[in-house]
Order: sequence, then structure tokens, then C-alpha cells
Amino acid sequence: GSLLDRLVRESLEVDVHVIRHEGPLLERPSLLGEISYYRSQTGARKYWYTLFLFVGIGLLGALLENFIGYRAIGFIFLLAVIIVGLFGSIGAVIFAAMTSTLAWNYFFIPPKFTFAITNTEDFLMCIAFFGVALITGFLTNRLRFNEKVMREREERTNVLYEALQDIANATEKADFLGKVTARVGHLLKARCGVILKSVQGKLEFDSAQTYSLRLDEKDRAVAQWSFENKTSAGWSTNTLSQSRALFLPLTGISEVFGIFVFEPLNRSRKLDLEKESILFSIIRQLGVSTEKHFLMKRLSANQRLKDSEELHQTLLNSISHEMRTPLTAILGASSALEIDDLTGGKKYVKDIAANLQAAGDRLNRVIENLLDMSRLNSGVLSLNLEWHDTSDLLSVVLKKLEKPLATYKVKINFLDKMYLMQMDHRLMEHAISNLILNATMYTPVGTTITITQRRTDTHFVIEVSDEGPGIPEISLPHIFDKFFRVPGSPTGGTGLGLSIVKSIIELHKGQIHVNNIQPFGLRFTIEFLLEAQPEVPSETES
Repeated sequence: GSLLDRLVRESLEVDVHVIRHEGPLLERPSLLGEISYYRSQTGARKYWYTLFLFVGIGLLGALLENFIGYRAIGFIFLLAVIIVGLFGSIGAVIFAAMTSTLAWNYFFIPPKFTFAITNTEDFLMCIAFFGVALITGFLTNRLRFNEKVMREREERTNVLYEALQDIANATEKADFLGKVTARVGHLLKARCGVILKSVQGKLEFDSAQTYSLRLDEKDRAVAQWSFENKTSAGWSTNTLSQSRALFLPLTGISEVFGIFVFEPLNRSRKLDLEKESILFSIIRQLGVSTEKHFLMKRLSANQRLKDSEELHQTLLNSISHEMRTPLTAILGASSALEIDDLTGGKKYVKDIAANLQAAGDRLNRVIENLLDMSRLNSGVLSLNLEWHDTSDLLSVVLKKLEKPLATYKVKINFLDKMYLMQMDHRLMEHAISNLILNATMYTPVGTTITITQRRTDTHFVIEVSDEGPGIPEISLPHIFDKFFRVPGSPTGGTGLGLSIVKSIIELHKGQIHVNNIQPFGLRFTIEFLLEAQPEVPSETES
């Protein structure tokens, strides 16, 4: 499942050696790098702006001091601190409060150009000014921060709402995948895409809707690992973290339907909890919606298959019934031609009549198979269960198949002379007939067909075996499939006989198996669980 496993599996002619890396996988940034990063995050430039602002305030105060007094200038400095709180960081606010207090004291409070304060009122006012400036700056900064948070939260909520609207209103997967990935990418500053799985259950990289993303072989390997293991992998995770993108499985209620690819524009900054929550919420909705579209597609395909099957059944019923009427007339006419009074005892006429009768019987069996298969598939076939002796059943079948079996040696092994079983006599007769006729079709003339009836500790068993060529082992699992014919089989037949046999046996809660006999031959084995035998009245009681 891992990238290493795949490398070893596909490198058949290359030896792969894995050497553990002793040092850390990621290089730790230097102290200067950390300081530079901190400055870039805290906005060192804002401290210079703050300093320039107070230089300007100081010059303005120098011009206005003679008109408004040095105490009023303190309010101008306080206003400047509030302005810094609106646009600067907490650090800038503290810097502004300290700078304004020191500048007001040094340049305006008597005695000037010294930090000493002789007047107690001025000293207390200076202390109060610093406290008020600091608190006011903090509150202003907090207000601005809360406003920013609310604005970002509202934006994320709107994006989530719009994404859910796109998902809810879409009729095709392509309609909402493009819109949703674009919204997520715009909100979270990333390139996004979706890789869906095919009908065969594999990721479709060639038709993946990755939009601006370009996935290389490494990315595909990470995506495949995430898909197979149903867990996230790649950037910001503990699995294959060197990947440039984050791969998240699109999970529905029952299975994984694809992979969501998230490639941040700035890989050095991880997502905060709120952004992760937004991303995972959208991905969960995408997974459920994708599952819905997959299920709708399957439902549509199943409906088309059902409609096709219904049309198929209708055609079978119609054709079978339409063929039965003329076939009955043909069989009646061929039977009449075998009467000497009508034909004058001419041998060639009898031969033609016999051929017509054999062909008619064969066609009649085909029609019976078609009708029975149609009834079995439609579910309208109900069993007429009654107690019957299995020996009588086999005797009736052999009696009806005297003509097809005339050129074969039939060996009967009734190891249990009498066993009563609840069955639909007509259907079981049809099933056993199909097995024996199947043996006549693939067994050389003059060979032996063996029919065995026996009882084990738990089952009642009927076996039909022949001395034919058998069937290839590769065809054994498909021998009972509808319309299946072993490659190289003689022409004729519909491939329905054995499928009907299996259906009838299973309707009677039995099982059927097939295996080749060494050195040649084929054996069909039917098994039924032993049933408690009913009481049979004696002749004296009757």
C-alpha cells in the first residue's frame, strides 16, 4: 500500500535498498531566519510608521503649545495612540503608548527636555495618560481584531453556504465540483482539485478534475495511498508530509469515492482550526453528494438493465408461445405419418416421419427450457410440493428418454430402493431430463451413462455421470451460467439447460456440483438434506 511497497513491487529487475536517515527530515531554520520570519509576521514596518506619526504629532504640538497649553497636547498624543490601535498590532500599541508618554513628558511637561517632573499633578497626569493610552489602544485594537474575525467568519460561512447550494442544486458531478473547488481555493488561498474513482474502483487520474493542479508521479502515488487506506496524507500530516499537497479521501456513508487535492499557495503556514473545520465540512458534503451521484448512476444503469430484462422476458414468452402452436401441428403430422394405413408401409416415409419427430421433440425441449427460464426469472413459478418416490421419478424420466438413450448403455445404481422426498414432480423430472440429455449431447455413442441414487449420513444424492471428454477446468465455474457453452462444443442447444437445472434444484433447497472424472468423463452430483420420512400405510391397513 505504501510508496515503498509500490516501488519494490514494480521494480522487478532492480534491487531496492532502503537506508534510514539518521538526522531530522526537515532542516531547522536558523536564528536569523526565525527573527526575520517573526518580523515579517508582526509587521516591523508599522513601528517605523508609529515613530514617524509621533514625530509629526510632536512638531504639531510645538506649533500649538502657546495656544492650547501642554496639557491639551496630551490629548493629541492620546488620539494618535487610538489611531495606532486601529491599524497596528498589540506591540505597536504598547510602543505608541510608551513613545507618546515619553515624548509628551520630555518635550512639553515642565521642566522641558528632561524626564524629571517637579509638579505632583503633572506626574500623576503622566502616569494616568500612560494607563489610559495603553487601555484605549488595547480596546481599539481588540475591536479591530474582533471586527476582522467576524468579517472572515462571515466570509467563510458565505463560502460554505454557497458551496452547499452548488452541491444541492447540481444535477451532474461536473456542475458542482468545479464551483466548489474554486470557492475553497479562493477562501483558503490554495489550488484545489478532485480525483474520482472509475466504475472499476480505481482513481481516474487522466480525467481528474484538478483544474490548475498538475499532478506528477509522486503526487499520484500519495493520492493512491490515501485512497487505498481511506485516510489523509501529504502536506501537514504525519504521512508522506514532504508532498506539496494535502490529499483527503471523499468518503460517503459506505465507501471512498475519490480524493480531494488541496495545495496551499504558502506551504510554510498551516491551516488554523477554523479553516480546517471549513475544509473538512465541505469535503464531507462533497463525499456524501458524490456518493449520491454514484448511486443515482448505478440506479439508472440497474433500471436500464431491468427494462432490458423485462423486454427480453416478454420476447421469450411471445416467441415460445408462438412457436408452440405450429410445433404441435408438426409433431401431430409426423406421428400420423408413422401409421402404416396412412403411408402404405413405405419405409422412406417412416424414416422422414421419425426424423421430423426427433427434431420436433428437440425443438419442444428448447421451448420448454425457454418458458421455464422465463418463469424462473420472473419469480412467478411456484412449487407444487408433494411426497414422491425418487426411484419412480428416475424411472419415469428414463422411460420418456428411451429414444435419445437408445444408442447408449444406461447403467442404473439404485443403492436406496425407496426414498420419499417433497418435490414438484414436473420440475424435478425436467431437471433430471436436462442432465441426462446433456450427457447424450457430449458423450460418444455406445458409451455408458450411469445414474446413481444413494444416501449418506446427512444427504440424499443423485448422480449422473458419463464417459465423455469432460470440460476444461477453467469452464467449470461457469457451466451453470445462462447461455454459457463450453468452447468447441457441438452446434445446437441454447446453453439454458444446466442453468435451469441449477435453478430448479436450488428451489428445492438442494445443491448441484460438477467435476471431471479421471481418466475421462463428467459427473453431476445433486444433494438434498435428508428429510424425515412420512408414514406409509401398509397393504393391510389400506
